[in-house]
Amino acid sequence: PVVVWSGESYRLRVDASELDVLVFEQTARAAEAAAQAGDNAGACGLFGRALGLWRGDPAADTGIVAASPLVTALSARRADVVTGFARAAVDVGAPERALGELRALAARDPLDERAHAWLMLALAGSGQQAAALEVFAGCRHRLDDQLGVRPGPELAWAHELVLHQQSPAPSGSRAEPAAGGPAALPRVADGQG
Repeated sequence: PVVVWSGESYRLRVDASELDVLVFEQTARAAEAAAQAGDNAGACGLFGRALGLWRGDPAADTGIVAASPLVTALSARRADVVTGFARAAVDVGAPERALGELRALAARDPLDERAHAWLMLALAGSGQQAAALEVFAGCRHRLDDQLGVRPGPELAWAHELVLHQQSPAPSGSRAEPAAGGPAALPRVADGQG
C-alpha cells in the first residue's frame, strides 16, 4: 500500500522512481552532464524529457504552500533546465525545439532577463529576428518602467548577437557575460553558416 498507518500518523510510502520531481532532477542532471561532455543532441532529448514531466506550477492550488522556499527553488530549478535546454538546442542548430518552453518561462516571469535573452536567441536562430528584437524591446521597457534599470549583461549580449545576426559559439568555446559584469560582445560563430 502507498498510504500506511504507523500507529500515530499516516505515512506515504513511494519509490523514488514514482516521484516526478526526483525523476525530473535525475533526468535534468543527466542532460547537464551530456551538455558538459559536448553531447548537445543527447542533452536536448534529456532536457525535453525532464521538462515533459512538469504539469503546471508546483503546489499552485495549495495557497500558502505555493509561496514556500521549496516551491520557489523548484521553479528556479525548472528555469535553469529551460535555459539549459535552450543552450543545447541553439548549439545543435535546432532552437525551435526550445521555443515553447522559453515562451512559457518568459510569460511566467516577464522580468527574467535570462529567459528573455535565450528566447531572443532561439527566435533569431529560427529565422525570426524581428520577433527577437520585439522581445528585447518589451523586456527593456518593463525593466525601465517597473524597476528603473537598464538590461543586464546577458540580455544586452543576446541583443548584440541578434543585431549582428550572429549566434553564440558552441558551449565549449562560448564566453557569456558574467552576472553583474559589463555587457560585452563575446566571441561568436557566424550565424550564416
